[in-house]
Amino acid sequence: MLRCQPSGRRLTRSGRGSPGRLLQALVLAALYLPAAPVAAEVLAPPPAPLYPWAEAAPADIGDPGGAFPATYSWLGVKRYTYDTGAPLFSYDLDLGAHIMIYGNRRVGLSALGRILFQSQTAPGRPLYLDPSAVVTDLQLRLRLRRLPLRPAIWYRHDCKHDMERESRRQAIHDVIGVGFTQRIDVLEGPPGLDLVTGVTAEVFVPPVFQDERTSAAIAAGYLSLRPEVELAAGGPTVFTELRGALLVDDPDSVHAVAGAVRVDAAGRVGLSWPEPTGGITTYVELERLTDAKKRPPEETESYVLLSFGVVMGVEGRRP
Repeated sequence: MLRCQPSGRRLTRSGRGSPGRLLQALVLAALYLPAAPVAAEVLAPPPAPLYPWAEAAPADIGDPGGAFPATYSWLGVKRYTYDTGAPLFSYDLDLGAHIMIYGNRRVGLSALGRILFQSQTAPGRPLYLDPSAVVTDLQLRLRLRRLPLRPAIWYRHDCKHDMERESRRQAIHDVIGVGFTQRIDVLEGPPGLDLVTGVTAEVFVPPVFQDERTSAAIAAGYLSLRPEVELAAGGPTVFTELRGALLVDDPDSVHAVAGAVRVDAAGRVGLSWPEPTGGITTYVELERLTDAKKRPPEETESYVLLSFGVVMGVEGRRP
């Protein structure tokens, strides 16, 4: 998964605003935006760092190192609007933590644990919590710090367990992924402009902890683009986050919902304050889901959802 919010960005401000960096940012934006406007699969990351050290300075001037040098945890709540979310979507409660297991100048080994409690709309009670599913996301990630763009390789297991097992279906994935995240300093500030970009590719492998495959997914690719405007030094940051997903399915699977290829999309606008060690983020999100994984496989309707949420995060480092 791709990091969405900066960490350690105060260490990398040198050279901002140069013509070369500005040209690089514009070229990346031109390439990214037409390819896949944005993305919103079920496990799209919240607007908080799922890997908060991805964009930090090189290992010799700031990356956490040693055994268990740093952690990042978050708590988020997302509320879907009634008009777009009823009856399958109401609230999502999002809890997670990323733990750096070991790091040195060459590599960083970390583990991620995330759990989402999903709620459906209760008839006649739009503010009532009616639990519908629990989603678990577990990852083991290796980041190669000395290679260009600091790529990461990971194994991910996620599963969704519905409360109503008879009328819905479970979703279980085991995935091998590779990706990178890059921050480009575009304009000197404050106010300053940064552009965070990310590319991810994942291959779905036979389940390790289950007896059978419960998803049609074969592979997936994700692009992300996040312009950030820093309003004041150490103050709030306004961001627009775009994320695009190209999802490849086995069309012959009983779990296929839209043929061999699906394109999901999402966009967020929000305000983060403070940073880089945590703080609070508020946002509004518009997303399109081709497969909500909350219905029988023969239903192929896509969803366009509007929601708003808040995420609180805290980073801790060993002295």
